[in-house]
Order: sequence, then structure tokens, then C-alpha cells
Amino acid sequence: KIEETTFSSSERSRKVGPEELMSSQKGDDEARLVEANDIKKNVSVKSEKKEWLWGKPKETVRRVEIGFDSPHVDNTATTSKYTILSFFPLALFGQFRRFANMYFLLVGLLMYFGETTGYFLSPYPAATTLAPLALVVAVSLLQEALTDLARHKADAEVNNRPTDLVNPSEQVPQFKVKTGKIIRVLNGDQIPADLVILATSTEANSCYIDTASIDGETSLKIRRAPQLEHPLTWMTEAAPKDEHQLHAIMEELEGVVECDPPNEHINSFTGTLKYAQCDELVPLSKDHVVLRGSSLHTDWLLGLAIYTGEDTKLALNARTPPQKLSRLDRVSNSVVLAIFGCQIALALITAGLQQTFEDKEFQNLWYVGFQNNKQIQRSGYIENTRWPDLEFSSSRQSFGWSFCTFLILYVNFIPLSLYVSL
Repeated sequence: KIEETTFSSSERSRKVGPEELMSSQKGDDEARLVEANDIKKNVSVKSEKKEWLWGKPKETVRRVEIGFDSPHVDNTATTSKYTILSFFPLALFGQFRRFANMYFLLVGLLMYFGETTGYFLSPYPAATTLAPLALVVAVSLLQEALTDLARHKADAEVNNRPTDLVNPSEQVPQFKVKTGKIIRVLNGDQIPADLVILATSTEANSCYIDTASIDGETSLKIRRAPQLEHPLTWMTEAAPKDEHQLHAIMEELEGVVECDPPNEHINSFTGTLKYAQCDELVPLSKDHVVLRGSSLHTDWLLGLAIYTGEDTKLALNARTPPQKLSRLDRVSNSVVLAIFGCQIALALITAGLQQTFEDKEFQNLWYVGFQNNKQIQRSGYIENTRWPDLEFSSSRQSFGWSFCTFLILYVNFIPLSLYVSL
């Protein structure tokens, strides 16, 4: 039984009894009747209005019938980043966002190309670069897999948490909760879905919740069940309530809630509630809703699930974790790019010097199989006896393949252990 309510520090601290609290609540409900009537004019009670966007139906009004199976998503919670199919593409993409990994992959492929084709001389075997790179990437992927596996285990623990339903009376895993079901939450438990409060253990049908995991506020907030102008019998029952009798009533309860479509606004909610046992249309606001992720600080609560799974406000505010790079990684990428630019410049210079030397000493280097655009010097001994399959190369070809050779020669400018040591 609630004896008092403490208001925020911006007001003068004062105590309010249950009768005054219920009176103020009734006044708030009457003030929202105008808004509820506007909603009633614009909302069809028979079916949900939908508009089509990119070929898919988009809700404009969420309609939940108490006790009936709903077409909405189940209550599965997902915080993991990968699935079995998406792990390798996405995780590899994350690894090769590091320029050093991409650099060593391209240089290793260049080495392999030189080894297999023979177009140019590779100073180092491709295995000396590709094998350590594969080891470094494999260790990073293993670490990423273990981290995401822990997320999957946490999701499984939450999704399989036992949840008490009232209509019908049974206990199901949390992921099987559907909209339209009435859920029983006990003191200290986390709210399993976004619920409209129907009844609580207190005489004023109110409860206290902790929303620190949603908005960071540690002070308890008060929420309450919507009040009818002519309350039903079970609504006027004084505390302590006969919970078993209340469960029997809830199991047969019928009605309709119409409210906003799923959205991420945690401090906004507008809707109406109509019980089949009466003709009164009750306005709903954020004061009548408890959100998934908050915890209860009242003996018990009975609430109607209106948003589940990916439709809850907590899930809609949770963004998919991006493939982030730390500040150190970004600095390392910049340094790697700078070193790679110097490496390319040095490879161009040395390749140019080699080409200059070859052009200058062309007459004396006839035995290596060079040719220029003006004359071709071939020894019959070289062409017919010693190396009959020797292919002569032009100056441009010689410069290009020399550039590749020098680029590989300077590969140690960037150490392969860079990210490991960091």
C-alpha cells in the first residue's frame, strides 16, 4: 500500500496521500480525453491503417487486442554483431580496414604473382609475408568470434528467461511473448516488453520503476494503471489484493489498445484503451507504460504487452555496433599511408636509376635479353643454343617489372608486427 509520493527536487518536498493521488490522476486523464477523442476520429477500430513504403507495409497505428494472437514480431532480443553466415565477410572487412593488413595482402599477392609468372624477380618468397599475415588475422578473428559468442550467450540467457503469462496462465520463455498477452512481473524483475499497466499490488494501481538502464536516471519513477470514470469491480479492490482472483479475471479480459506505431521516443506515448466490459474510451500516456529494460520496485504488476522484440523502444534506440577503429588505429593507418607513399617514391626512383643504367649500358648488356626501339641485338648463341625461349623485353616493360621488384625489396619498411605490438 502506497502511503506517500515524493516529488522532484525542483518542487518543494511534500507528502500526498492515496486519495489525493488518485484524484490528481483522474484529473490528468480527463485532460487527455480531448487528445484521445482526436485519436478516435483518425483511427479505425476495425483494422490497422498501413501505408506502403518500398513495397513493405508500414504501421501508422499499433492495434493490440487483449488475449488474441498478434501478427507482430516476437520478443527475441539480439545484441550480437554476427551470424554464422555473416561472420567471415564482416569480420574480415573489419580486419582489412587496417591499412597495414591490406598492404601486406597486396604485397604478398604481388610476390606470388612474380614467383608463378616469372615476369619479374621477387626478392622474397610470398610465404614469408602471407603466412605471418594469415596468423595475425586468424588471431584477431578468433578474438572477435569469442567476444561475439559471449553476446550470443547473453542473448540466449535473456531470451530463455521464464516469463509468467496470465492469459492463458502459463510460463513461457521470454522470446515467445507476443503482443496482446498479459504479463506478470514481480518486484526486482526486469520488464520483458513494453507494457501498458493494467493492475498492480497497490491500492492506487501504481508502481515504482527504475529506468537507469534506459535513460541513466537513478531516481525511481512512478507509473500507474489508466483510470476509468466508472471503474470496474476489480479496479476498486483495496490492497492487499487477491492476486489469484485477479488472474482469473484477467484470463477472461477482453479489450483493444490502439497507440502509436513502434518508435524510439522513450518519453512519448499516446493511445487509447477500451475494455469490452464497458463503453468508456480511456486515454493512455507515458505514465501508463513501463518499458523493456526497466526494473520493478513494487510487489507485482500485471501489464499488457504492446511492443515486443525489435519493436520495443529500447531495441529501437539500440544502434547496430559499427566497425569502429580506435584512435591508435587511425593514427597507425595515417603513418602506414605515409610510409607506403615514401616506399612508392623510392621504388620509382631506384627503378628509374636502373632503367637509366640499362639504357646507357645497352651495348654491353646484350646477354640479358634487352631490346630498345631503335635496334635489336641478339646473340645466336643466346637465342638458339643457350636460351632458345628467352623473351626480349622493352624499356617500358623493364621499368615496370623493376618497380615491382624494388617495391617488394622495401617491404620491411612497414613491420608486420605493427598491430600486434600495439
